[in-house]
Amino acid sequence: MTKIFLKFFSKFKEFTNKDQMIMNLNEKFIPLMLIIEKLIGLYNLDFKKLIFDENEEINSEIIILKNDKDISILNEDEKYIKDNDTLVFISTLHGG
Repeated sequence: MTKIFLKFFSKFKEFTNKDQMIMNLNEKFIPLMLIIEKLIGLYNLDFKKLIFDENEEINSEIIILKNDKDISILNEDEKYIKDNDTLVFISTLHGG
């Protein structure tokens, strides 16, 4: 069993009504996108619209950290999540 720690800030905290949660999965090495898909399943398509832009890329106003490192600087192998990793979701989007 793989235990992943998730932390949510700003808009993500509003969508989830949580500042953190633990996700337990059976897989050993989990692609980041699988975790995002599971979160979308839990929190609906509006959550998907927050994460992805119109080209289905991670929105440039979203920061996702894996163990305190921005995923945008990680190589593909490092984007796999393993036991006891921490993912932090931050939105720099602000309401008007």
